[in-house]
Amino acid sequence: MQKSAFSRRYLPYYFHAKTYYRIHSPLAYEFASAILEDKRNFYAFASLNALQKSLRRDERSIALLPNEESQPPTIVTMQQIQYQHYVSRYYHEILFRTIHFYKPEFILELGTSLGITTMYAAAAALNRNIYTIEQEPAIANAAKQHFNLLRFKNIQPIIGDYQEMIDNELLAEKKIDCLILSLENISHKNILKPYLERLNEPSLIIILGISKASKRELWQFIQQHQKVTLTIDVYNLGIAFCNTNILEKQQIMLIASSKKWR
Repeated sequence: MQKSAFSRRYLPYYFHAKTYYRIHSPLAYEFASAILEDKRNFYAFASLNALQKSLRRDERSIALLPNEESQPPTIVTMQQIQYQHYVSRYYHEILFRTIHFYKPEFILELGTSLGITTMYAAAAALNRNIYTIEQEPAIANAAKQHFNLLRFKNIQPIIGDYQEMIDNELLAEKKIDCLILSLENISHKNILKPYLERLNEPSLIIILGISKASKRELWQFIQQHQKVTLTIDVYNLGIAFCNTNILEKQQIMLIASSKKWR
């Protein structure tokens, strides 16, 4: 069943995606040639991949806040959280290369989870702070332990409700150059509206896991947003560019030339 579901999603992408040999958009060509074709193995990849692998076997449990006060807390393991939010190393490395190449100044993530995506972003921007918001205190504290374990000093974790944290003093009046959406799903688009209004010009939106049904609606919402002028779909990772120099909205699927039979 899983293989057939993968085939239904991946095969249409594979046959429609373009390599950098067949792209006419200058910005999409730059992304494909400078990022998708970059095969360098950066220093941080080994330790982050090792941590992600260990979390897939981690049976430590934490208590999540109940939806209602009358309900008991939900007990989950690190393994379960990692499984729910799992994205392979390949797509995390594309995220790293995207931030490393474009060098956005103010980077904000919604949905810290266990901190894997956060640390890939932080490793790509060691001279800048990464701000990351998580509304589940137990998950946020677990992520902090991982930040300390790998000695990241440029991550500013914020714990609280996503709708309220836009007014946090660390974020007040800040223009966002790169918005990373690591939330598993968003039932109310209103959560995103104040963050999207703060996007700088130009700016980036990065979403991991867009091949999953829970993220597909979010990706389509971002693709249609009025500020977004170019979206790049790399199967399980989406990059949206907010750049007024692109006059006509474009949606492009890209694939690395090494993964495409020609």
